[in-house]
Amino acid sequence: MKSYVFKVVIEDDQFEDGRPGFSGHCPSLEGAYTWGNTRKEALERIGEAVKLILDEMRYEGKPIPPNAAILEVESPAVLMHMTEIDQRHSNFNRLTDCSCVRRWS
Repeated sequence: MKSYVFKVVIEDDQFEDGRPGFSGHCPSLEGAYTWGNTRKEALERIGEAVKLILDEMRYEGKPIPPNAAILEVESPAVLMHMTEIDQRHSNFNRLTDCSCVRRWS
């Protein structure tokens, strides 16, 4: 079983009606695009899009494209990323998001 980490890009954007929003995409996976009202929502949605694309590829027997993942690990893994600093405890970062790295068995 392997785990993979994919680079995603979250950018300031706006909806068709002019409201501010965020777009997200995974440059290495065709069709992995989404949006959100907040940066966090766009990040969650692009994670779901990547999972759906990888599940479909696996179902169809397709390999992950070469160099698509920025990190490949030979075992299950958990990716923790820091997104916010808790101002009340300046010495400690507060975890606000935890994502499982996609496993491919």
